[in-house]
Amino acid sequence: MCQLPGDVGIQHERFYWQDSTTGECVCLSLLELRGAKDDLVLSEGSVEALHAVADEMGYDVAGFPATRDDEALFDEYRQGSLGALRERRWESAGIVFTKPVKESEHCYFLANAGVEDQEQEPRFVWRSVATLRAHLRNTRVATAAKIRTEYETRSQRNLKAFAVFEANWKMRRHVDGVDPDYLRDPSAKALARAHEAREILIKL
Repeated sequence: MCQLPGDVGIQHERFYWQDSTTGECVCLSLLELRGAKDDLVLSEGSVEALHAVADEMGYDVAGFPATRDDEALFDEYRQGSLGALRERRWESAGIVFTKPVKESEHCYFLANAGVEDQEQEPRFVWRSVATLRAHLRNTRVATAAKIRTEYETRSQRNLKAFAVFEANWKMRRHVDGVDPDYLRDPSAKALARAHEAREILIKL
């Protein structure tokens, strides 16, 4: 990847990217754009973005009751027997829902839509898309606590991997693998050799 003046990696620099269909812009680096979830890159306020944010949370979008009569029907449903998720009784109750136009508008989401146990009762939450989007962004921010936890997890995983390397030294020699000591602080050459050894092992 080309470097910017001052030996700065261009893939880390943020640029504005415009959606050719809607004209909306997002400010992301190349690395962020490559790994971006749909809720980040889809235009805010669009139906696609609404569903992308909900999907990322594991929710289904219900919307909000279209009229007062629909609101009364939905209240009646929630105060009675909710039934199992698989029954989706709120859909057969004749309630008309409307999707929010603005991300600041609140609506109902089915919060346990993605669970395997479809015998659970449906659980609805009253949220705005903007609130859910902010929550998603906050969970992706690397705090000191998250970094420390990730570091400890990876350290434990690396220790286990190192033990496996040492226990299988004969196989490592057979495929001309890298000595584990070189992988404590690996060079590009050591990583390349480790990758080659892996490919050989897969073919055995």
